[in-house]
Amino acid sequence: MVPHHQSAIEMATAAKEDGLAQPELVEIADDIIATQQTEIDQMLDWREQWFGSKERQPAAAALEALGLSAAEAGMEHGAEGFATADNVDQAFAGMMIGHHTGAIRMAELAQEKADHDEIKTLAGEIIASQQREIDVMEAYFQGGHG
Repeated sequence: MVPHHQSAIEMATAAKEDGLAQPELVEIADDIIATQQTEIDQMLDWREQWFGSKERQPAAAALEALGLSAAEAGMEHGAEGFATADNVDQAFAGMMIGHHTGAIRMAELAQEKADHDEIKTLAGEIIASQQREIDVMEAYFQGGHG
């Protein structure tokens, strides 16, 4: 989940720099940047506590361990492309919906397979928060706002 969260932070930062304008989407981008960095720090601390190192697996290895492709995990997009988008708000919403859907898949697998209750709890929190954000972003992606 660490590489996935880092990718979301990069996407949110790039979208803001490239003109993300709708207040609800700016709020979501700000929340992604803040909360997902906090979650990354927590997960790396747990990794060090449980396994003796904060060193993380490359994204491809982590996805393989979960049995997911980059597309299934919502990681087929990068942070580039917002500056050339006709509608940054719509492009951000569309990319982040896919990204969050992948995070939910990963978190559901973590709830099923994790050995530590802390991971299962965090996975539940990720599912809830990212689904709330998807619900808001869907209208922007479909052109219902702005």
